[in-house]
Amino acid sequence: MKKHIYILTTITTSVLLSFCGNNNTPNKSASGKEIYERTCSVCHGLDGKGNISGAAYLYKSKLTIDACIEVIKNGKGNMPGNLLTNESDINAVAEYIQTLRTE
Repeated sequence: MKKHIYILTTITTSVLLSFCGNNNTPNKSASGKEIYERTCSVCHGLDGKGNISGAAYLYKSKLTIDACIEVIKNGKGNMPGNLLTNESDINAVAEYIQTLRTE
């Protein structure tokens, strides 16, 4: 039974991560919010309160902008890195994430 749960969890995580953006094309007109909604909200939720596959609750995040940028670039836990490769997109998303904080 534990093996089945592990396999199901692995498959579910893989499927969910496949929806997490992978749009590395820079979009100079896109705002941090637009990029976040397209790339991050599947797991983190539109309001930062999603917790799909262990995704962090961004509305509770205490990360600095620099720490947030590092997580976006390198990933953490189940979150893969390099979902965004354009520096201005990464910075815009990190700045937008700061606006999701409610705590």
